[in-house]
Amino acid sequence: MIPHLRRLALPLPFELSEVNAYLVKLRDGWLLIDTGLNTEDCFQALMRQADVDPREIRQILLTHAHPDHVGGARRLLDLTGAELLMEEAELEQLRMVAASGARPAWLTQPMVRAGVSAELVERINTAFADIRPNFVALQPDRVLHEGDVIETAAGELRVVKTPGHSTGHACLFSEEHRTLFAGDTLLESITPNISWMEGRDMLGEFLASLRRVAGMEIDVLLPGHYAPFSGHEAWIRETCDHHLVRCEQLLASLARGAKTANALVGEIWMRPLAPFHHRFAVFEILAHLEYLRRLEKVWIDRADEAEVWRAN
Repeated sequence: MIPHLRRLALPLPFELSEVNAYLVKLRDGWLLIDTGLNTEDCFQALMRQADVDPREIRQILLTHAHPDHVGGARRLLDLTGAELLMEEAELEQLRMVAASGARPAWLTQPMVRAGVSAELVERINTAFADIRPNFVALQPDRVLHEGDVIETAAGELRVVKTPGHSTGHACLFSEEHRTLFAGDTLLESITPNISWMEGRDMLGEFLASLRRVAGMEIDVLLPGHYAPFSGHEAWIRETCDHHLVRCEQLLASLARGAKTANALVGEIWMRPLAPFHHRFAVFEILAHLEYLRRLEKVWIDRADEAEVWRAN
C-alpha cells in the first residue's frame, strides 16, 4: 500500500451512498484524486476527513467526468489554488454536458430513438436536472495522456487510460507499491455502468481496458466506491463473463422478435426503474447492442422513428 495515503469516504444522496476521494502525499503538499459531489455534506466530509490546510492541496486530479467525481472540483480549486489534472476526452465530455440545456440533445435524442415514451423522456430530463449543477466546464493546468507520470512522495504514479465506463477514464498505477487507483473501472461490489456514446463501442473499449489491467501486477485496488480490495484477475474474469451473458440474453430475446432498446430494458431488469436509473439502463442496453452490431450479430431497422433491433 502507498504510504501517507488517505481514503476519504464522501456521502452521496443516491442508492450508492458513498464515493471515494484520495489524498496522496507529494514532496510538497498533497494530491487530491476526485472531489465528490457539489453538495455541502460532501464538501464538509472531505474537509473533515482530509484534515489538512486546504492550501496544502497542490494538485487535484479527476479520474473521469461523472458528477460524483467532479462535482466539487470548482469549489475546491477556488479554495486551494491547486493545479487541475484531467484527461482530454473527459474534459471535452464535461464541457459538452455543462453547455447543454434543460433538454439536452445528447440525452433526449437517443432516448427517443430507443423507444422511450415522451412522458418518460420528460421525467428523465427532470431527474437529470437535479445533478446538472455538478457539471461545470473546467480548464486544466495539465491535460493527462497515457503513460504520463505524477511524482509523489511515495514514488511515481503512471496514468493508465481505461475507457469504457467513461470516454477517457484515467487510472493511476504505482508500480513500486503494486497499487492501482482504479476509479470506477473496477468496483468490487458492483459491475460499473457501461453507457452508450455516439460513434463509440463503449463495451468493447471496457472489455479491452479490463484485459489490459488483468496483465498488470497489482496487489491493491483503490476504487471510486467501496473499500480497497485485491484479486483483480478473478474480478475481471467474472465481469467479462457478466457482459457476455448479458449479450447472450439480448441475442436470445431478439431471436424471438425485433425490439427497441427500451423494450429490452424491461426484459433484462424485469422491474420498474426510477427515471434516473431508467436512463442508465437504456444507455447500457444500447452499449451492448452496439458491441453486438460491430460483431455483425444484430442490425438496426430505422424504418420507424424508434430504432428496432433485429438479430442476424
